[in-house]
Amino acid sequence: MKTFIKQSFVLFFSVIAISCFGQTGTTDPKHVNVYNEIPKIETGEYIISIEDVVSTVKYAKFKIIITNKTADYLLFKGEECVFTSGDISSKAVEKPVFIDPFSKKSKVIEFEGTENFHVDNFEVSVKGIYKIIVGENVFNAPDFQLPPNAKDFTAGQFSCALLDTKQETQSTWAKFSCKYNGSKIGFSNPAKCVVKLPDGKEFATVNLKSKDNIMLSGDESKFLVEFQIPAKITDMQFTTMNIVWKDSFSESTAKPLVTQKATFKVDAAKTAAKNK
Repeated sequence: MKTFIKQSFVLFFSVIAISCFGQTGTTDPKHVNVYNEIPKIETGEYIISIEDVVSTVKYAKFKIIITNKTADYLLFKGEECVFTSGDISSKAVEKPVFIDPFSKKSKVIEFEGTENFHVDNFEVSVKGIYKIIVGENVFNAPDFQLPPNAKDFTAGQFSCALLDTKQETQSTWAKFSCKYNGSKIGFSNPAKCVVKLPDGKEFATVNLKSKDNIMLSGDESKFLVEFQIPAKITDMQFTTMNIVWKDSFSESTAKPLVTQKATFKVDAAKTAAKNK
């Protein structure tokens, strides 16, 4: 009998906790629903972890961590993620992020625009993950003379301008600004260019560890290229040279990966603790 009373007591307060702390439809703007954790989502290209899933009357949000398992870039457009609960549907408003090969990035995804996010359960369509293979379309660029005889040049969908330059006996550098005007994904990488002397000898830039500058349509990037040549070979201060861009400028298509679904339910115990 005592066992039955004890079980009934626990059941009673469990029901009270769920009814008090789930509070679907509550108008209390300070009340926060906390949701269950879900298993990681893994494919051949990435691993997705979703953490800290909460909602109030005015918003729902969570932190998403995407690990890139490939040697290519991933693009995550958080604004394509969709929140759904019954008749409620909302898209996130987020800026896109690029994820380097074999690395990870985290981002908080937030849904707003309605006052009905305080629900017992909801589903998120995790859309907007794209794979980008660098160098699909490499652009030819004209050699750039130093000392400069022009300040602007075009390389396919890139328009570039010289910002500053300096030539010394054993070192020469030049700083550029480039804008990507295409509709795909643009890449510029100064590590791929060389400087050519009048006798045809070529010397690599010292910026060999420079990373790709990744650009969406209309984006601009600035970069510096520097070359160092021993004085016994040539005095760079008084030599006319040319920067040969080789594969420095390219664009690629962002290929969409499969949409994932994630379902969340209120965790009564965590919700109770959050609202103490």
